[in-house]
Amino acid sequence: MPRKLLFLIVVAILITVPVLLIASDDVEDPKLAVYVGPVDAERPMEVDLGRSKEVFVNTCSKCHSLKRPLGKTKDRAGWEKTVNRMNKNNKKRFGKEIPPLDRQEIVNYLTAKNTFEATCSKCHALSRPLGKTKNRAEWEKTITRMSKNDKRRFGEPIPDDVQATIVGYLLENAGK
Repeated sequence: MPRKLLFLIVVAILITVPVLLIASDDVEDPKLAVYVGPVDAERPMEVDLGRSKEVFVNTCSKCHSLKRPLGKTKDRAGWEKTVNRMNKNNKKRFGKEIPPLDRQEIVNYLTAKNTFEATCSKCHALSRPLGKTKNRAEWEKTITRMSKNDKRRFGEPIPDDVQATIVGYLLENAGK
């Protein structure tokens, strides 16, 4: 291949890749509504579940396999208790606490995971949604349809905050 052609291809790639990366950042907002703060909070806050997952992975994998917490099912209060206990262990082991915001991020991610699992496993295997790849609009459409199925099957639709949590979890774990 002539040097000029090779040079032009390299320049084209160097120009195109950053543009595509910048453009893709604006396509999907990874935030979702999950309950932050006290269990009895009335309004969900916007949470960046991508950041929550990153903090969970980086923090928890320092001491043990991620299979350990991912294999458990707890509600928000249960995860808060566990994460606070892990914080004490971290302080003993490394001489410092897990920052409060990071502890909350870990709880957010694990609560979202358990919300997805508890809701979706009522009707089908979790591998079904996790085996698909969809964007936000496609997941929202799917979860809305599932909510209607829940209403027919169980008498109540999936609450809006739970739907938002599931969509966010699926975007982070099976999103485009």
